[in-house]
Amino acid sequence: MKRRTDVAALPWRIRHRHRGQTLLLVSIAIAMLVGIAAVAVDVGNPWTTRRLMQSAADAGAVAGADEIAIGGSSSDITTAAKDASSHNGFADGGTRPGTSNTITVAVHNPPTSGSFASNSNAVEVDVSENEPTYFMRVFGWRSVPVSTTATAVTLGSGSCIYALDPSASGAIDVGGSAGVSSACGLYDNSTSSSALIVSGGGTITAPLVGVAGGTTVNGGGSTPPSTGIAQFGGPLAYIAEPTVPSGKCSSYHTQNISGSITAPQTYCGGIHINAGNAVTFGSDPYIIDGGGITTVAPRSADLA
Repeated sequence: MKRRTDVAALPWRIRHRHRGQTLLLVSIAIAMLVGIAAVAVDVGNPWTTRRLMQSAADAGAVAGADEIAIGGSSSDITTAAKDASSHNGFADGGTRPGTSNTITVAVHNPPTSGSFASNSNAVEVDVSENEPTYFMRVFGWRSVPVSTTATAVTLGSGSCIYALDPSASGAIDVGGSAGVSSACGLYDNSTSSSALIVSGGGTITAPLVGVAGGTTVNGGGSTPPSTGIAQFGGPLAYIAEPTVPSGKCSSYHTQNISGSITAPQTYCGGIHINAGNAVTFGSDPYIIDGGGITTVAPRSADLA
């Protein structure tokens, strides 16, 4: 008995076998594309969130440390740190645009971990949030935890001079025969390689000089700076902008000042320190409405 072979049916079977292979390959490719999208979106978003979160934690820690420097209570320290974090986009108990997940900001004084654990002059700020996922939900992950920590410590009388520009060259620039003598620390937020410049006969004397970027010291002198510190937000962002008294600044002009100034003042148009004058500022609030501070060598400014 001979078996009959239907030769015409073979190409039909081969075509259907290829269709099944194509379906399998397309399914694998789609799964790979979803995985790549998950990595790009659901890993990139938490990474970006963590960088923003770090700025908020840094600002909170610095604000808390400043509160220690002025003798604030434990509740004052917590309030200052949380307010600074909130002004940088992360409010305790709040949410951010695009997500309903609650933000947690925890303030510890003294810190609970790290090199400054149990140091009552240090403040630790922990910020955390569950970041929602999009593509990774296919694999069962609806959110991923994101958290960061910052610690700031008060040295001596704390810090009171801040240059907040994030990238300027010479954000702090002391030259000629100018001298800056401060009883509190000085922070420069710029990441420029020449964020802090001291030249000529210029000098900076302070308990602490911290610079996010680099320094250029040619001929001048400075308290040895700590470079490469973490960038920070406005440490006083939690303080409401002062209100200029009604009718106080009806006209604007730069005012020449000298001597010891201990009472609150409002300067309409800026401050000018003439050559040879030494000015001592106290701890009272000083409002400058328009203009800035201009000094002419040789001069000095002392900050109490």
